[in-house]
Amino acid sequence: MMHNVDIFDVWAGKYDETVLNDYRGYPFEGYQDVLAAVRKHICVRRETTILDIGIGTGLLSLPLYESGAVVYGIDFSRDMLARA
Repeated sequence: MMHNVDIFDVWAGKYDETVLNDYRGYPFEGYQDVLAAVRKHICVRRETTILDIGIGTGLLSLPLYESGAVVYGIDFSRDMLARA
C-alpha cells in the first residue's frame, strides 16, 4: 500500500511538468494563475523572510528566492524537498 508521502516522493521528478502542463481540472486548474497572483502580492525586499509550508519542489518560492527573499521550506516529501 502506497502512502501519501510515497506518492509525492515518486511524483517529485515529474511534479513541476505535470502540474504546469498536463493537469486540467481540480485541483490544478489555474495553478499557474494562483502562483502568479501570490508572487504579485509579495513585496520582496532584502530583509524579506518567507516560510513556505508544503514547499513541494519550490515552484512558488524559487522566484521569490531569486528576487532576494530568504526562504525556509518544509514538506513531508523528502524527494520534493531535494528538488526544492
